[in-house]
Amino acid sequence: MTDSCRIQSLAEKAFFRFNRGGGTVSGPSIHLARELARCWGNIDYGIKELSRDDLAGVSEMQAFAWDLETNNRAETTFIVPHGRDTRQGVKKLTDLRDIYENNANAGARRLREMILGILPPWFVDDAKDLCTKTLTDGGGVPLPKRIAGAVERYAELGVDAKRLAAKVGRPSGEWSAHDIAQLQVIYRSIQNGEVQIDDEFPVDEENHITGADLKTQASTGKKIDASRDDTKKAAKEDEDAAPSVPEFDPEQPGAWLLDAQEALKSAKTGDDLQAVWKALQPGIKAMGDDSRVEKLAETKDKRKEQLSQEAA
Repeated sequence: MTDSCRIQSLAEKAFFRFNRGGGTVSGPSIHLARELARCWGNIDYGIKELSRDDLAGVSEMQAFAWDLETNNRAETTFIVPHGRDTRQGVKKLTDLRDIYENNANAGARRLREMILGILPPWFVDDAKDLCTKTLTDGGGVPLPKRIAGAVERYAELGVDAKRLAAKVGRPSGEWSAHDIAQLQVIYRSIQNGEVQIDDEFPVDEENHITGADLKTQASTGKKIDASRDDTKKAAKEDEDAAPSVPEFDPEQPGAWLLDAQEALKSAKTGDDLQAVWKALQPGIKAMGDDSRVEKLAETKDKRKEQLSQEAA
């Protein structure tokens, strides 16, 4: 394990990072988990597709890890919706290859937890520390050269040095080896599609002028800042008016149900209630025959009755 974690190529893939609920979640990746299982030895692990319902658009999956020497076993069964989150909402998947890749990605995340769940915590923690040290050392490459390489790689993604400096909190000339290691993890997560560039490196909207802004100013004569303020005001009003609809998380269905109930209760009009109910349908379908879904329907009907009484 020590030898493996000193390899630069493994260290660069050893961590994942993604955004959830306004925060960032990070930890050891499936690549590191599989390598640790190989190093520990005598472990059987994998993922299985138990069933697929094309009509409902879901697959039932299983991930497991079994230490054959100690008979320590971890296993989980879960539902994977045939859909992909986009900025325009959930995109339904119908192509067989897309469904296969979607199931494989969801399975890999659960498999990672199963493998790490049967390995001793000290073994995993030592591996994480070694990989972090390997990233920080940079394989013997001088720090200035690593900084220049990071700036160049991010420039290819459209992220300039100003946005990088804002992320790190210091100009590139003051970056440390640890800063470069963190940027490497983010870069790998962007390549894997785990995070979006704009989420990790927000554009300074106050000072950033787009081509659309210039066209608007030329056609209307209205200053860009004023136009942008009006747009932000309208967006804020829309945000205040529309209740927030939770995104279904197969790993936390109970928490999703609670959030879904709150979204239904917060609907202020009948149209809002219908919009929320429609947005909850992918999660409801993913829950299948779970009896707890009936509570959502009861909450919807109760809120509908309350709104009718308020209108009367």
